[in-house]
Amino acid sequence: MPPPPRPVVVAKTGGGKKRKSITQDEDKQAQDEEVQEESGPAKMPILKPRVRNIPQEVVEAKWGFLSDKGREDLMDVIKAAERPVLMTFRRENRRVEAQEVLHRVVRKIGNSLTKVPVPPLGKDTHLNYEKLLDKNRALEAILEPDLRQIADLEAEIEKEQKLLEKEEDYLQELKKNATAQETIRRQKSRNMHPILRNIPSKPDPIDSAEKINLTSYSSAASLHYDVNSDRQLHPLTTQLQQHLASMQGNSGSLGEVTEWILKGRAAVDEVLFRKAGDQVYDSIMGL
Repeated sequence: MPPPPRPVVVAKTGGGKKRKSITQDEDKQAQDEEVQEESGPAKMPILKPRVRNIPQEVVEAKWGFLSDKGREDLMDVIKAAERPVLMTFRRENRRVEAQEVLHRVVRKIGNSLTKVPVPPLGKDTHLNYEKLLDKNRALEAILEPDLRQIADLEAEIEKEQKLLEKEEDYLQELKKNATAQETIRRQKSRNMHPILRNIPSKPDPIDSAEKINLTSYSSAASLHYDVNSDRQLHPLTTQLQQHLASMQGNSGSLGEVTEWILKGRAAVDEVLFRKAGDQVYDSIMGL
């Protein structure tokens, strides 16, 4: 059973202005102490009281009244719970006033115990303050690892949620950048010269065997024929290979001429499009 709530003590007004000023100072000090307690470090996880609604039919059918022994045990528990409440008051006069209020409350509770129905008590129910404290500590010890694990999991979930939010922001930024790059690419493709638009990505080789009406098929007889062993054809093949190597070396420096021409033409078209305007550009390109 949790301890009774802290009573509200009203100071007497018959002590004059000095007594009233002292009472106000004490109330202010008590408020400051409560604020400090609330703003202090986080407390350990403990069991909290919870309200449970019981139907009236169950109360009338199964609940009963305490016996004399049960009332005496319950009153002992309530009286034992007075001590922690009284120790919260530092000043003696406030402690005396609180004790008087608590005595009135305890007497009222004792008078109402004969009329208040209580749930049936089990075998392990003890109406003893120390035993109740021990049982409460045992339950808290069982619950504490689970509460710590839940707190750790909640902290980990919060951390992962923050990381997920960062990743989502980064993904949105990547999507925006991709859209902007696609827009720029389309604009550049519209301004590109028509010749450059139609260039195949993989041009066919112009010197392949099919282009010069030759076949790449090799017969079974030609596979066993060695040119180097033929005395009549070997000098001719050697001279032909030298000519081909010389032609390949001479044409190697001209391989980039076509690319240079296309780049120059694209540069001229771009300057002409910017300087002359759309109409002049279309008329010139139409020619």
